[in-house]
Amino acid sequence: MMEDILKDTERKGLQPKVKLSLALSLLLVVVIFTLQNVETVTITFFFWQFSLSRALMLFLVFAVGVLTGFVLGLLQNRSEKQDI
Repeated sequence: MMEDILKDTERKGLQPKVKLSLALSLLLVVVIFTLQNVETVTITFFFWQFSLSRALMLFLVFAVGVLTGFVLGLLQNRSEKQDI
């Protein structure tokens, strides 16, 4: 029993560190890319038109993508738990 717990801990122990490293690397790339794109752009969506910096637009699009992935991950975990 104790061996099974140790094996699970060893397998899962590296995975969060790898995910965190990849997430931080991706964030660093996004920040650098965003800082290099500071021009103002005009966004037109149906009847609305507004101007904002390209950096802010890129950050907002990235944040919406991260939030969407997070919510979908939570929904997937919830449905997997209900199946058990």
